Amino acid sequence: AKGNRKIVLDLMGWVDEVVRLDKEDQKSFLSYSLEVLRDAFMLNYALEELTTFQSRTDFDLNKLAPFVHHQNIGPLVTLFEKSHFYLSRNGNPKMVFTDVSLQMTRLIHTKKESDLVKTKKEDE
Repeated sequence: AKGNRKIVLDLMGWVDEVVRLDKEDQKSFLSYSLEVLRDAFMLNYALEELTTFQSRTDFDLNKLAPFVHHQNIGPLVTLFEKSHFYLSRNGNPKMVFTDVSLQMTRLIHTKKESDLVKTKKEDE
C-alpha cells in the first residue's frame, strides 16, 4: 500500500464493508483472523500437521504463509488482540479496522532475518 493510492482506497472500501457488521461479528472476525495467522505461521515453518484451517472459499493459506514469520507474528497477534479489546470497550470500528488494515499491510511486508542476510550479501 506504500505509495499506491488504489490499494489504500481498496483497503478503505474493505473497512467500510467490515464496519457494517455488528460488533460481535467484527470481534469474531478478529478472533478468526488470529487463527488464520497462527496456521499461516505453522505452514511457513513446515508444520502442516498442526494446522486446522479449512477454507470455505478459494483462499489459499499457502500464499499467506511466507509473509507470516518469527519477525512479525508477535506484532500481528498484538495488533489483532488490541483491536479486539478496543471493540469490546466501544472503540470506533472504523478507526479500529482502518488501523488494522494499514498496520497489517506494513507488518506482512516485514522481511525475515534470513531475507535480510541474503539482501546484505547481495549488496556486498
